[in-house]
Amino acid sequence: IPYTGVNTPPSAVPAFNVFTGVPSEGNESDFFRGKVEGDTNASVNDVRSTCETGKRFTLRVYVHNGASQDNNGNGSGASVAKNTKVKVDLKNAIAKSGFAPDATISSSNAAAKSDGMSITCTDGKVVKLSYVKDTAKQFTSAGTQSLSNDIVTTGAAIGTKSPDGNVWGCWEQRVYVTLTVEVKEAPVVIPTDAICKIEN
Repeated sequence: IPYTGVNTPPSAVPAFNVFTGVPSEGNESDFFRGKVEGDTNASVNDVRSTCETGKRFTLRVYVHNGASQDNNGNGSGASVAKNTKVKVDLKNAIAKSGFAPDATISSSNAAAKSDGMSITCTDGKVVKLSYVKDTAKQFTSAGTQSLSNDIVTTGAAIGTKSPDGNVWGCWEQRVYVTLTVEVKEAPVVIPTDAICKIEN
């Protein structure tokens, strides 16, 4: 749905990130981005950085339920997305010099949406990438609240007023989720000497 200002028509049902041309966000379908921790610039799709041990990256997921605010019913109305979760798959099972994690927003009454981003080690180092425990948070009009560490496994519940899975429709009720990942040194595999015996 093209964004045309404050009078942009809402979605008829709970739906995530359906608007294009949104100020400061662009197309809402591009909702998963990142940056080096502490960088004051906007998050980007391809984070390019050296990958020394201990380097941290902040990943960000933007969530907007585009349904009408008029049907929120103080949290129980037809516009509210129920059982909403954010899941981030770091795609980090093996050590490498480039990672392509993806994020999924899901709900019991709205279609799931997924988006990817990348982290590229500009120094070519082969490293491991790990989630930093207890760093997942949501930022809403209700303030900053911690999220479950399940965000990198089965998914963490998020919500407008609290992380209870209920995401209200409305521009003012958008949810921003962040988590931190850290570069770990890849284990060094030392080959053993092979001995070849020939028996007569």
